[in-house]
Amino acid sequence: MAGESKKPSLLKRKRVWSPEDVIQLSAWLDYSLREGIDFDTTIVNHLKIKVHKDFSLQQARRRLKLEWENLGHDDSKSSDDLYRQGTACLFHLTSEERDLIQQAVDNIGPSSVKYRLRGTSTTLRSQSQSVSIAHHPSEASTLSTVSTIGPAEFDSAASVHGDGHIERELSDYVSSTSTPLLLQVQPQGRVASQDSRFSDIKVESSTTDRSFEVDLPLSAAVDTDNQLQALQQELSKVRRTSHTSEARVGYLQNEVFNLNDQLWASRNEYKELRHRTRAAATSRGDTSLLTILQDENAALKKTLLLMQNSRQEIKELKTSGLGPSDTNIRKEYFLLYNDILDSCSSLSHNGLLVERFSATEDSGNGRPVISVWADRVSGLDLTRMLRQSSELAILRIDVLRSLVAAGLCSLIFELPLSQLASTESPLLQHYRKQLLSRDGVEALQQLDVLAYKSLMSDETFESCVIEEKAKSVSEYLCHALQDLIAPHIEIEILPAAFFEHAIQSALRLKFQLHLSGRSFLWVFAKPGDIFNFRIMDTKCNLPEGPGSARGNKYLKQHAADNSNNHKVVKLCIFPTLYSEKSSKHDASEYRPVVQTVFNSQERLEDPDSFQLICKAVVLL
Repeated sequence: MAGESKKPSLLKRKRVWSPEDVIQLSAWLDYSLREGIDFDTTIVNHLKIKVHKDFSLQQARRRLKLEWENLGHDDSKSSDDLYRQGTACLFHLTSEERDLIQQAVDNIGPSSVKYRLRGTSTTLRSQSQSVSIAHHPSEASTLSTVSTIGPAEFDSAASVHGDGHIERELSDYVSSTSTPLLLQVQPQGRVASQDSRFSDIKVESSTTDRSFEVDLPLSAAVDTDNQLQALQQELSKVRRTSHTSEARVGYLQNEVFNLNDQLWASRNEYKELRHRTRAAATSRGDTSLLTILQDENAALKKTLLLMQNSRQEIKELKTSGLGPSDTNIRKEYFLLYNDILDSCSSLSHNGLLVERFSATEDSGNGRPVISVWADRVSGLDLTRMLRQSSELAILRIDVLRSLVAAGLCSLIFELPLSQLASTESPLLQHYRKQLLSRDGVEALQQLDVLAYKSLMSDETFESCVIEEKAKSVSEYLCHALQDLIAPHIEIEILPAAFFEHAIQSALRLKFQLHLSGRSFLWVFAKPGDIFNFRIMDTKCNLPEGPGSARGNKYLKQHAADNSNNHKVVKLCIFPTLYSEKSSKHDASEYRPVVQTVFNSQERLEDPDSFQLICKAVVLL
């Protein structure tokens, strides 16, 4: 049916008439015209039974007028044609809507509506006046005293006895403003006509009421309505199942097409291989054919290598899109190394290292924390490392740089990022505990990653997180290395201030590694290892930056010089940085791996699975 007219409104009005309501309204209009029923007095009760809604007569008339305005205007001149012709005057009504209306008319079945008798005179002319009610819908009896509305077939009025006559007893409550109305129905004789199966009815009244009504039960109509609703629900389920099946069929058809394409390509490859095999079998002694096959094999290997390189480049591009690229990590690496050089140069002199040490800090297992760092660098405790450095004439500043690098690995890179970025707010700690207990570790890690990404783009990140954490770590580092710092150098600022800039660079690199979503490995070269120019650089000839012409020229010259001279490493000043190729995963699950590896060629189980990011800086 026609939808409601759309008018602009600030508030969305609730829809009063649903499509089912309009169908029932139109169906009853056609049914009342066909059966000769008064539409105005029966439509309200019909809608209440069918759609379980209370509509007024004015609402029904307005709705019919709106339907005529939207769907009429062919031969119809006014909305009054609806009450004479029914929905036949709705010219623009679709065939599907007409079928729905006709189905609703057929479902109404026999006349089982509430009959209302109105318009009676003040005083009935006779208390025993007979009223003849015709069964045929086209024969409507109208009297001056009693107005009969509706067909004469009463479904469930009372008991009916056949043989010589038909008895009907009809009783009901009659609404009245004065004296009750006594209504008696008496048979007048048998009617031979098939259209009029019931005898005339004699109506006796002892009141002066102007109107009265007789209500009849509608059990048959209610049962039919319930069955119709059940069928409609089943039809809706079947339609949903049909839509799902159609979608599944479409998906399977696409899969079949893809498999057909793959089968076609495989058949072509099979034919080509079969042809080449036959050609090779018939021309085994032909050297030219072998040369052609070798060239084709080389071309295939080259194509395969290009495909592998393309996949690796795509993987790197995806990684760069999600987090920092290897180029940015190298820049932060060299920046951290230069900051450590500058800080240590301000705190130590260039004289030889003297053998002197006193334990100032415990690492928790009975060993000083500086001794643990020395073990990472050289595989020896601090006393033996200092003695060996004195024997090898290693400067104090070089030992200090190496220990600072090991300390930063322990204090920054090995710790979870949540400990570095956490504040001292008790409320924030309780928030984290509640989130950890309710949603688990994974949800907390994902929330941390989102917070870290926001911090990287926040202007207050430097002052709120990096600077405060760098200050505390710098004080701890200076306290642990106080015996190696030259006490005779006169400086105005506390020694802890010299490490703050280097620690800030380390924190930035830590965030870069974490947000890249990969696992990384720090490798310290062991004193005594053979120098390997592919993974090591010397202390004095560090390249200016990644990919620079000066650095590439130096690497080639350095490789040529060291091919014959097998020099050994005295001390690792800064470690090598690797990334695992097969460790790509979500950043929320990432844990940077920082280990002390003395011999990378022996300790790395699968060297091909590691990708070199930055070379180590060693002292020869």
